[in-house]
Amino acid sequence: MERKFEWRSSNGQDYLYAQGQSRHDLGYAIGQGLHRQISAARTLYQAALSRNLENSVRELLAQAIAGYQSAIPPQDMEEIMGMREGYSAASGEEMELDELALQSFGIDLTHQIESRGLGTSLTGCTNFACINADGSTTHGQNYDSDPKLTIADAFVHQRTASEPEAFLYRPGGSLGMAVGKNEAGVCMTVSVIKSLCPAPVMTPRSVLVRRALRRERSIDSLRAMTDEQGRSPFSYNLIVSDASTVSAAQAIPSEQRICQVKRTLVQSNQFDYVDWIPYLRKPAYSKKRQLYGEQLLEAMLSRYGRVDNRDLLEILADEPVICRKKIQDGLGTTVLFFTRESFGRGNPADQPAGQLPF
Repeated sequence: MERKFEWRSSNGQDYLYAQGQSRHDLGYAIGQGLHRQISAARTLYQAALSRNLENSVRELLAQAIAGYQSAIPPQDMEEIMGMREGYSAASGEEMELDELALQSFGIDLTHQIESRGLGTSLTGCTNFACINADGSTTHGQNYDSDPKLTIADAFVHQRTASEPEAFLYRPGGSLGMAVGKNEAGVCMTVSVIKSLCPAPVMTPRSVLVRRALRRERSIDSLRAMTDEQGRSPFSYNLIVSDASTVSAAQAIPSEQRICQVKRTLVQSNQFDYVDWIPYLRKPAYSKKRQLYGEQLLEAMLSRYGRVDNRDLLEILADEPVICRKKIQDGLGTTVLFFTRESFGRGNPADQPAGQLPF
């Protein structure tokens, strides 16, 4: 497999296609193709880390950064090293390996900081999934975040010999976020939860995402999202589907609770387990959105016996509760959307939906 990259488009939605025989070659191709996004992410991280911070906080950050980087397995570090070389070749700029590796655990570091009460970020994602009467699955989400971060956003269709073909949300130089699908039909979406649970320094979530997308069944993929000690990098909800099953989890760093979806499921930024409610920083701030989403999904499934991709896109475009265009109550705006069949940067009310390439 020769190393190459090219920008492609589906219904007005651009994405990067990259391939390489080895993880290093794949990284090189992605580094070339995403050099502008990597540079943008570099600027964002430099600004965040250059703020006036107490020495104790800087020491904490330095220890966490070193810990996360040391937890990246060699094969994943090979891809990061390839990205660094590809980035330098395309941009003409040098970047230290440590600086690029940071982009693969920046979200982990953010939650490490927030779990200690040292900062806050904008979230607000909503996940939807259902099992149709014919046994098929429908699944997708709106991804809500700080719109200032979108300068580093990209979807990547990637192929390499050691992993299944995958289509993945990869901002900057990240190994990948928990928004993507592999050629076996395993699809994952996520909603982050602001909790009081301390975040451990462990295997970065981007590494776990890539591990999970090597699986062929939703339940196996979901179980791969914890480390060898059963820990999660921070608190979040996760839905993983394949062609016939939907598995879901709610996680705090010390525990992941899994369920098999029998009919419908909607996740926002809440815990459904009563004993975990005290862990929430804001116990009710997204519950109304979750209940509203459940009503929309259940009504459509009850009326037609199935929810197809077009129906789900209609739900994702529902303003202003599901599709968010204003920053409000600590919630970000809808910056991208993703389903088992469609993807898009921007919000689904205003932007066209691209079609996944497999």
